[in-house]
Parts: sequence; C-alpha cells; structure tokens
Amino acid sequence: MNIGLTALTEFWGDSHDLILTGEWCKNNNINIQSSSRNITIHPYPWGNRSKLFSSYLYTNLVYKTFLPIIADTLNTYHSEKNSTHYWEIIIGPWLKYFIQTLFDKYTVIKEISDGYDNLECLVVEDRKFIPSDFDDYFENSTSSHYYNQLIFSQILQKLDTSIKIKSKKILNQNFDIEKKHLTTNKKNRAVNYFLSSFNILGSKKTLIHKSGYNVVEELMLALSYKTLPRYFIKFRADTKVDIDSSFRRDLHIKETRDEFIMLLSNLVFRNMPSSYIESYGDTLSYLKKNLNSIPRAIITSNTLISDEYMKVLTAYCTERGSKLVIHQHGGHYGAGRFYTLEDHEVSISDLFLSWGWSDRLRPNIKPFYCTKNYSLGECNLNSKKILVIAASSHLYTKYFYSAPLSSQAIESSNNLIKALEHLPTKLRERVVYRVKNEHGWGLSNNLISKYKEVNIEDSSVDYFNSLSSSSLVISTYNATTFLESFIMGIPTLLFWDSNHQEIRDDAVQYYQELERVGILHHDPMILAKKINEISVDTFSWWRQEEVVNAITFFCNYFVKQTSNFKVEHKKVTIDLFN
Repeated sequence: MNIGLTALTEFWGDSHDLILTGEWCKNNNINIQSSSRNITIHPYPWGNRSKLFSSYLYTNLVYKTFLPIIADTLNTYHSEKNSTHYWEIIIGPWLKYFIQTLFDKYTVIKEISDGYDNLECLVVEDRKFIPSDFDDYFENSTSSHYYNQLIFSQILQKLDTSIKIKSKKILNQNFDIEKKHLTTNKKNRAVNYFLSSFNILGSKKTLIHKSGYNVVEELMLALSYKTLPRYFIKFRADTKVDIDSSFRRDLHIKETRDEFIMLLSNLVFRNMPSSYIESYGDTLSYLKKNLNSIPRAIITSNTLISDEYMKVLTAYCTERGSKLVIHQHGGHYGAGRFYTLEDHEVSISDLFLSWGWSDRLRPNIKPFYCTKNYSLGECNLNSKKILVIAASSHLYTKYFYSAPLSSQAIESSNNLIKALEHLPTKLRERVVYRVKNEHGWGLSNNLISKYKEVNIEDSSVDYFNSLSSSSLVISTYNATTFLESFIMGIPTLLFWDSNHQEIRDDAVQYYQELERVGILHHDPMILAKKINEISVDTFSWWRQEEVVNAITFFCNYFVKQTSNFKVEHKKVTIDLFN
C-alpha cells in the first residue's frame, strides 16, 4: 500500500491500494471517486478534540523546553548574550507554529504506520528549502503542497517506522509558492521621516506603532503621550543569502526517550527561517543605524507575529529597559479554550490590554476597551439580505487552537448546508454567502451545487458595506466578525459545532446567555427554525429586552466600547510607566 502525503500525485506511487494522509490530498481537483485505485483517506487526528487539547498542552511544554536551548545556541552563533525573553520575541511565533505543525504531521505518520501493514512512500530527495522569514514559512506551511511534502519527507527519513521509503526528485520551479513580501513604501518612508523629526513632542519617550486604532485615533493616543505614531519602513534583509549548512545541523540535547523531541531536535535548525540565522545580523545593523534612542515603552498590536524588523526592534529595546504594551487585535481572545496566538502575545508583554475580559492567572492581562470603532451608522431596515459569513481553515494545520482546523472546514460547511436544507426556497434566495478565503476547499462551489438560488458574494465587495446592508448576519465561527455586527447593531445569529469551538471556563456564561436567547445555535435544524421564526421582522426580535440584555452582557466583556480611550489608556498604563 502506498502513502500519498499531499496533493502531489507524482508522489502517490503506483500500487493499487493507496492511503492519503488527509483531505488536503484532494486539493488539486482530482476526482478520487473515479479512480480505479482502492483509496482510503486517513481520518483527521484532531477530530478527537480531547486529543487535540492534550497535544496543545504537550507541545507547549516542548516549546518551553526548547526555547532556552535555542536562545543559547543563537546567542553563541551571533556572539551575543541576550536573554531568553529577547529571543522569544523574535523566534517565538515561528517556533510555536513549527512545533505544533510538526507534531501534527508526526501524529498522522505514526497513526498510519501503526494502523496498516506493508506501507511504501515516496519522499522528496534531500533538498534544502529555507523560508526567508515568518511570512514565507507561514504561507508555505499552510498552503504549499511542495513544502508540506518536504516536511513529511523529513519526518519519515528521521523516524524509525515500518514504512518503506524511496526518494524522488522534486522540480525547483514547482516548489516555492509565490512570495507576498512587502517592499519599501516611499509614502511610509516620507511620513516616518516627517514624524521622527518632531523631537520637541517627546518622540523618544514612547514608541507607538500600529496600535490597533485607526490613523486618527492612533495620532490622538500618541499626542496624549506627548509623542507621535511611528510608521517604519518595511526593512527586509536580503532573501538570497548563503545558507550556513554547517550550523544547520541537529540540535544537541540531553538524551531522551521522547521520540518527538528527538525528531524536533533533528529538524528545528534545518527549517528555521534565514531571518533568525543568516540575515539576522543585517536586520540588527539596520536597526542600530536608525534607532535614535531607547523608548520608555512600546505600544503596538499585531506586529510581533510576522514583522521581523519590529520584532528585533522590540526585543532590542525591551532588553534595555523598554516596557511592552500589546493591544488585543481581534476576536477569539479570552473566549476560546486555547489559543496559541494569545499565549505568545501575553507571554512576551509587560501589559496586555484586552477588549474587556480578564484572566486571574495572568495578571499582566488588563481589561481595557476595544480598539476598533464599530459604530458605523444605522442599519438598512428595508433590507432582505441574509448574509452568511463563513470561515475556511487553511489546507494544512497552521497551529493548535479551539476552532475548526484544516479539513474540518468541510464539516462546518456541510452543517451550514444542512441548515439551508430546512429553509424554504424564498428564504434561501435571500441568502448571500461570503467567505474571506476558501484556501482551496471549494466551499462556495459545494454550496451552490446544492442550492443554485444562494448568492455568492466576492470578497472584493466592501465588507462593512455588506454588513450594514444586511437584515440578518449569520456568523459561522468564533472570531471578530460577529463582534463587529453586534456593536453595529445588526441582527446576528451564531452557528457552529460546539465540539470544534471550545469555550474557556471564564467565558462559558456569556455564550450560554447568547444560546438562551436564541442567538447562538449548534444544531442545523434549530438554526433553520430560528431563521424562519424571525425572518418577517428581524429587527423586532433583535430589539427584544432579553436579546438586548444578552448582547450588552456579552459585549461589555468581549468588545467593550469607550469614547474616551485616551484617558482610559493613561489610567491603565500609569503603574507600568511609573
């Protein structure tokens, strides 16, 4: 029996029996049903959500074990003496993601190896591919069949399994996905030069960069701190660097019986982006030439995941005394049972300002206010539009969190189809389906193949205009979308599988209240019944006292609003800055 690791059919072998590692293998529009081969698709391992949560906890422990070791190794390589916290700011996002995606593939390989006999697999003939930075890694790891074929291959080449492997070359021109790197923006260069010249305003005291507020509000916030916002030139180190193969060898760790830890130690430096090794010196040199002084504080939002220059700047400044304030920048924070992105930002910050929620076990999280002003005007009372906003997971697991992952996007879509089945045709004609990025799953095509009367809305249509022109919004995932429609006052229903959208204990009561008043639904038939019930006069239902109270109760915890954010911001940061 052959193993197909990805959608690259040239690596599927030629035996009659074929087992595919997951639904992502069908991504290149292959009609598997018409194949003469006996094909089995291995069940996605994270359908077992208890197993997912335990794997999340395990990989977090692995991360905490490896981080100081890698920090020491990078210090030695770069002739530096930085703290582990310094390197966590720079490499933490990549390391967390890499450990979890590697464990994802390791788990699949182990399950298949243990579950079948006489297995054969074609792997990529040893080939070096080093992502240039976090963005390059993320795009490839979540979307590129070639990159995932390589990582699967590396795992099989390092693990001791019963699987018989054979090597096969892969064509260079087909390997790398299109790079989406930003280039230097002349407008940003000019604006940044202009703003940085105003030293009389105290620009050296506090550095505010992409704080989560809009342009005007960020300027107002900066002025309240007697400074101006900064708009950095998007510096990118040379991506065409000479890879230091002599350094990128196995990481030497203490002897362990943990098979995955040994695997990770073999592969972590083989796959680390060049921005942390070969190109790091260029980034640091550029920083030292352009940084006039060490600010007392850095205030930002979502820049410390993928902006390599901002990460180095922040690490460099915090190592020299700067305090780090991070604003929450989206939904799911404080709500999902586990969230890798939240873990990292809270871990590296001195102060994490949430949109209203708190966590007694993490005292650096302070309840604050939403940085987004979603009060965008009156809704269209005459509209008949029912806007369904769907999410689609990436093809390959990006990291572990309490949401649908990878092929579970198909399950979510099928649940929506079941709900639409119980609506009369006249109501389905009012449905407009919108998904930001399908990531190759073909969800829209699948939907309209069932119900041609459903309209598909392209993502090029202005999102907020689409929201405000709707009589009803149905959100199918636990993220920012329904927070926006809540605050905008647009009637909203929530619909998702509770097994794929786990809620943390502190947040359960808020979601239970939404469920009690008929906003949150988990069953397709009950959702359809609710849509039928309120469709004649959606706004009358939305304005019922118990519905209004439930929304207010929820929003005051998860998306709290204020018109005096400057004063409130100074209040919450005063102890830190003093």
